[in-house]
Amino acid sequence: MTQFYRLSAGASYPIYQGRTKLEEVVVRDFLNFKPVPPLCDWQPLTLTLYESSPKPYKPGDCMHAGGILISERAADALHDIWQRHAQLYPVFLDNADGNFYFVRATTVLDCLDHEQSELDRYGLRRWVFDENAVGDADFFWLNEPSLCLFYPFVSEGFKQRVKKAKLKGFCFEARFGDPKAWVS
Repeated sequence: MTQFYRLSAGASYPIYQGRTKLEEVVVRDFLNFKPVPPLCDWQPLTLTLYESSPKPYKPGDCMHAGGILISERAADALHDIWQRHAQLYPVFLDNADGNFYFVRATTVLDCLDHEQSELDRYGLRRWVFDENAVGDADFFWLNEPSLCLFYPFVSEGFKQRVKKAKLKGFCFEARFGDPKAWVS
């Protein structure tokens, strides 16, 4: 059985939010998987540190900003995966130089095995996927956004690519609230 993880950002990395109310609405839309402008019409946002962001404020390759926020290094190292399964929306960070991106999954799958997975009133706690329905997807969003808890799912292959590239800040949970989650 193939291992799949919920992908989030490590807790010791900065958290970002929109600098203005309008930018925060767009961030919230990413968080809630609502429609956002097509990439060709996208105007990059400037994100600012969330007030309770962990210190020191050293950006990682994966951070939280209403969803997954990645560095240029992560964009390059996982280019083929993003090309197949996501769109990268450029953003600016007010405390960091370099290129950063919101990651928006384009691969949306109906692959959750509802009988074997555990759900409660808060959402998906443990997931089991139909591997035939997942196919060769390394990065995907469930077709039921309310169950995703704002984050995509990734394959073991994705995790191994992050390890090999020595990317920092990616958190891989085998189940919700996993005390043994692996953070790169």
